[in-house]
Amino acid sequence: MPLDSGFREQTVIMIEKAIEVYGAARVSPGMSKIWGSKNEADFLCGFFVGQMTGSALAAFQGVHGREPSAEDHLEIVKMIEEHAGQIRGIFDRFR
Repeated sequence: MPLDSGFREQTVIMIEKAIEVYGAARVSPGMSKIWGSKNEADFLCGFFVGQMTGSALAAFQGVHGREPSAEDHLEIVKMIEEHAGQIRGIFDRFR
């Protein structure tokens, strides 16, 4: 069953606000050393996408009172992927 339009709209707003905040934020010095990552930009991008996915899944649980189905989860991931260009742009400065 497709996600309802109200949830989709709120999730897109959350994603877009997070992109705005992350775009202006600074990163902790030495993050690569702390986490042992070889590519800081890729690590940060994955971290951001993971946060967005987790936030959207938690919001889904709060709104619907149940765990998202595999289909719901995939639809949420696709909503985040629709912003891939903007998200990659944030982390290009670390390349």
